[in-house]
Amino acid sequence: MSDAPIRKMNLPFEGRNYCPEFSPDGKKIAFVRGSLPERSTNYLKGPNFLCIRSLEDGQEKVFPLNHHVFDLRWSQDSSSVMVSGRRGRGEKPDAGRLVMDANTGEISRIKRSSLSAKWSAGGKALFYLQYLDSGCPIISQNIETGKTKEIHRIDRKNRPNLTISPDGKWLAVIEQPMKNPSGKSERSIKVISTESGESRVLCRFEDDSNHMVTPRWSADGRFVIYPRLQRGDEDWELWRVPLNGGQPKQMGISITRAYTISPHPDGRLIAFTSQGLNQRPPGIWVMENFLPDEK
Repeated sequence: MSDAPIRKMNLPFEGRNYCPEFSPDGKKIAFVRGSLPERSTNYLKGPNFLCIRSLEDGQEKVFPLNHHVFDLRWSQDSSSVMVSGRRGRGEKPDAGRLVMDANTGEISRIKRSSLSAKWSAGGKALFYLQYLDSGCPIISQNIETGKTKEIHRIDRKNRPNLTISPDGKWLAVIEQPMKNPSGKSERSIKVISTESGESRVLCRFEDDSNHMVTPRWSADGRFVIYPRLQRGDEDWELWRVPLNGGQPKQMGISITRAYTISPHPDGRLIAFTSQGLNQRPPGIWVMENFLPDEK
């Protein structure tokens, strides 16, 4: 168990900041700021913005988005942020995929991708899930040529989400089907080689909710970290499971509805969106020293 301290980031517009993502160089954090609290059912009733905040001096750059955002991912060189979402509720989910320059706010778009797109370690390819009636293939796409290939396929009913390891060799995928008649959902986390497509299961566990979450890698690539519901509909716990085998373990922190998490590249911080400990409006929280020292 961890006794790592938790603190809420001191940000303006409390309750409207969510989806945090540390930059690979560790100097900045990107997040979305809405004009309404994040739990509002009408995400686009007012404008929202992509915020790039310096961790050194707290200075912010704020760029208009007007997207319902599912996910943020930095480019490997920390120069731009990929935004996954949609511009309006009637549009397809990939209608809002864009890349925004972190310094100027200039926007470009990525072709033929879908939800859960992740940059490769070298920044030259994307890996993403393509939700089709026939299944849910994992696609590798060359950014320069647009050429794609399927490396693995998952049952769409399992509602997968994925993330890529820091060295670019592995995808961690969580499968999270809807609850069965007994009120439970049997979930699994597995890793898939980005080269061969071969997979192996790291762990399985039961969950009594239909919430979808996304796994993340620790900065050193040794663990897959994931939020897991503990009690009722509000209490969550962060867990980690080793890449090289072993039992999953609790990380010793209970939080409220933490769907998105982001480990800092120095391995000592992790940021997440949460309503905190008292179900107040959501904000961005940071946990320090969340992994044990390597023996």
